[in-house]
Amino acid sequence: MRGMISASRVPLFDEANQALRTVCVVKLASGLTVDDAVKRFSALGAQFEVIAEGDGEQTAAVINWGGRRSSIPVTISEEEASEWLLEELSREYAQLIAPPHHDVASLAKALRNPRPLNRGADSYAIWYLETNEPMVLKVGSPDVIELETSFFGQATTVSPQLFPRIWSSGDFAGRAWYLMEAGKPDSGEELVFSRRDRLGLDPDWIETLVSTLVPLAELYRGTVVERTCKVARYHYTERILRLLKRDDFRQTAAETASIREIGATLRKPLRVNGMALPAAEELVEHASRSGHGSVPRFSTMIHGDLHLKNMVATLRGRTFILLDPRLQWDCEQVDRFAYGDPVYDMATLLHSVGGMAPILRAIETDTVDRIVTIEETSREVQVNFSTPLLDLIRTTLTNFPKVCIQLLPAETMGPSFPFRLYAGAANATFGWLKYKDAVKNEHAWWAIYALASIYLDAASGRGVANA
Repeated sequence: MRGMISASRVPLFDEANQALRTVCVVKLASGLTVDDAVKRFSALGAQFEVIAEGDGEQTAAVINWGGRRSSIPVTISEEEASEWLLEELSREYAQLIAPPHHDVASLAKALRNPRPLNRGADSYAIWYLETNEPMVLKVGSPDVIELETSFFGQATTVSPQLFPRIWSSGDFAGRAWYLMEAGKPDSGEELVFSRRDRLGLDPDWIETLVSTLVPLAELYRGTVVERTCKVARYHYTERILRLLKRDDFRQTAAETASIREIGATLRKPLRVNGMALPAAEELVEHASRSGHGSVPRFSTMIHGDLHLKNMVATLRGRTFILLDPRLQWDCEQVDRFAYGDPVYDMATLLHSVGGMAPILRAIETDTVDRIVTIEETSREVQVNFSTPLLDLIRTTLTNFPKVCIQLLPAETMGPSFPFRLYAGAANATFGWLKYKDAVKNEHAWWAIYALASIYLDAASGRGVANA
């Protein structure tokens, strides 16, 4: 194309449609307009739309390439013909990101037909690519992607089998990505639960969790330092207080549970299956005061979001790998990258095994009203869990410390271990109440709220739910 400086093809994430778009970025010399570029590409038989333009001497037109390949018209210039050879965008991109010796054609085909996966809170999109060696492409903000790839690189030097192989990474159009090995669809939930509704634990769930997470224990042991990390102090002294004051927490309560005065709700005592609990506001304030004397002296590298769905079975016999580490909380300063209290990892896992997994499954299947009932009076809120769910909560409250004892370095536990375990589990549970799309309805909101309150009560030393 005469007057064109360069043309390249890149993927662009379309936030409106949550999809990866095939685009051609054309940089133009001064004097050549976007309309000129549109006409020239029309002559090549392409279907497109202009979705962005730049200013200045060089105008960048971003054109959506929707046409099918056809023969090159003989009337166009040699330069135009060479640009037409860029037609297979997906192949060109596949060559850019493909691991060494990977089947580029297979990857190119997968990039044209990606299968979307649950993208979580910190990703723009995650796709499963069905290639000769299946892979997953994760797209997110440059900051998040840089943190995660840096974490994987650092952690695998200590525990090589614990995290997915990262094949390649890069950035485009204000987005960043990395390509990693895919796992089997089985998650950690299949390890510990005996029922599809997640309301029954496998008899060997403790031994199974411990044996599966031996590489994580190696990471902890290999990175122990005598240091109190700021993020640990934040987890145990401030985070829940801040969560309850967040606009998205209030909005979720209003839109899913019709709670307009969240302050009044937080001051109301709870009665869970007949067991009286103090108001959440009182429990949170007590936990925050206790937290100041419970901050650990030792830290290790941690995953940060160790729930069961982030544990994925590998394709090559390395048992399970851990996905989606969390490396930042609420813009709080991190004074040592990827380090924190490993008890917080165990607390996050406890909240997943001990109640959130069945609640989330019930939300998915629209059956939450079968596992929890609610009755609110002027004096208190009565929440009743189904017998299987209450039994599961009690079982894990009693027995989960056995998992921790076998996985954590002894110096990271200490006298404050029970407080940190249960306060951390409450922290992780309350965090769900920021996401209205995850909570969805009134029964789910109260189930999560009551579960978090049970953990806070256990952190206080009362533990009435375990009586």
